[in-house]
Amino acid sequence: MTDQLKELYRQVYELTKSKCTNRSGKDNSCGRCCSPASCIDSVTVARSFGIGISDPPTGHTFIVDGACSLEPWERPLCTIHHCEIFGRGGFYNDPTGEDTARYFELRNLISETHEEEEFGHVPSEHD
Repeated sequence: MTDQLKELYRQVYELTKSKCTNRSGKDNSCGRCCSPASCIDSVTVARSFGIGISDPPTGHTFIVDGACSLEPWERPLCTIHHCEIFGRGGFYNDPTGEDTARYFELRNLISETHEEEEFGHVPSEHD
């Protein structure tokens, strides 16, 4: 994975981490979305992208001391997923829509960069 792609995943993480809070306002980035099944799915996707990560250190999840022990680019499925985006298509607390637009811009750049790395270019409908 290129440094450019790693940086795009980091930017998505930075954009969304503050939006993953529970109703009490506490950080929920390792809350209801993180489960043994989610970790297995995340590892499967990461490995399909050629990311060499080992099995979770706890045997079930990558959660160590209340936080994920993987870098954002090592857990692409988790980094890209956000409940509000997938549930309603945008962030709740985003009155201007700028964060939502930036999220989709980054997500599209990540997709294009993955395709460029895999195919040498972004495939068209004719490929």
